[in-house]
Amino acid sequence: MDDVASLLSLLQNADPKERVRAIRGLEKLALPGRTPDAPILQALKQGIPVFLAALKDSERLVCLNSVRILSELGPFESDAIAAIAELFHIHAKDEVMRDEVLSTLGLIGPKALPFLWQFWRTKNVGKHWRTGILSSARYSGPDALPLILEGYKRKDAYYREIVEESIGILEQRFDYDASSALIEALESPKPLLCINAGGLLLVRRPELRLHVINRLRPFLSHPKAEIRLATVYALQKTDDGVEAALPELLPLLPLAKGEDPSLRAGVLEIIRRLGPKAAAAVPMLMNIIRDDSTDHWGSPFSKLAAEALGEIGPAAESAAPALIALLTDDRPTMPTGVPNSIFAAIALGNIGPAARAAVPALNELYQRTIPELRHNVTKALEQIRGPEPKGSWWARLFRRGGNAGPGSN
Repeated sequence: MDDVASLLSLLQNADPKERVRAIRGLEKLALPGRTPDAPILQALKQGIPVFLAALKDSERLVCLNSVRILSELGPFESDAIAAIAELFHIHAKDEVMRDEVLSTLGLIGPKALPFLWQFWRTKNVGKHWRTGILSSARYSGPDALPLILEGYKRKDAYYREIVEESIGILEQRFDYDASSALIEALESPKPLLCINAGGLLLVRRPELRLHVINRLRPFLSHPKAEIRLATVYALQKTDDGVEAALPELLPLLPLAKGEDPSLRAGVLEIIRRLGPKAAAAVPMLMNIIRDDSTDHWGSPFSKLAAEALGEIGPAAESAAPALIALLTDDRPTMPTGVPNSIFAAIALGNIGPAARAAVPALNELYQRTIPELRHNVTKALEQIRGPEPKGSWWARLFRRGGNAGPGSN
């Protein structure tokens, strides 16, 4: 194509302004929706040596747009890939350039994988770039899976999200099943790799749940807090069979000094989802309601404990006195601002007739609760003592004495 040839010639001009004008024109030709026409693509490929030389241009825009164009023109030989990869180090403070380099290497495919490994092993590469490396590797084929799984060795939860997203895209793009690699990782001596792989297997391979849960249980007693927290996150991925880990989960409920509150919140969530299977947790949940005024991101632990007791239901009968005391706690809870007392009322309702001692306190709560939330109290009262008798319309019309409550006019 004459236009491409003339612009390539101009790109080698000594005048920086002419080179910038040329690369802008070439980019418009190369990237119309990232699918250049076949004749244009062929003409651009003939200019690959020119674009590779432009990677060393003193003009940033020339260098940057050359990288973008090269991402469409591969595959390349190792020397060409190395020239692109070198920009990651040369332009260490240029975030846009580094992003383009990673994106281009990902599009180049398997031949770029050694360079992504090299970036990953560089000590001064931060979280943003490490997750970018993992995201690029997903396009390099199944051989990239060991690199992607390296993210599972990192304690930051964001790495887990990137790894799982990358595995999904890799599998879809290359019609590949990563389960065997995850099963192998489950036996890794690296705790975080083992735990995070186990968490994904709990979702993907239901037939392995019991084996995975038993493999993860010892990590709940690990001396390192990040290991315990990662294990709780992994176990949250299933509701089936997790009751087997209750002997290790319950000792995590008392919040140790300096412990990440997310650990206890995660355990409470597991107990809530287990429901009646977690009846052994009732005494410890009562202690949280009675003695703990702390919260997790504005959500009191007493609220989380009350929700768990409510899901346990009638088996939590012994917790009724603690929940009755909580009916006086009207502090708003995040994220909705609903008073803590409402969650105690819901839990008492789920316990049912065994919580009959709560009726007077629930009637008081009804009086001071805003109308939009009173249905929660009414429902709790109905669950405890049955529906309120309505009587004849004449009797209700002339009912006297006392303040109207649930079921009254």
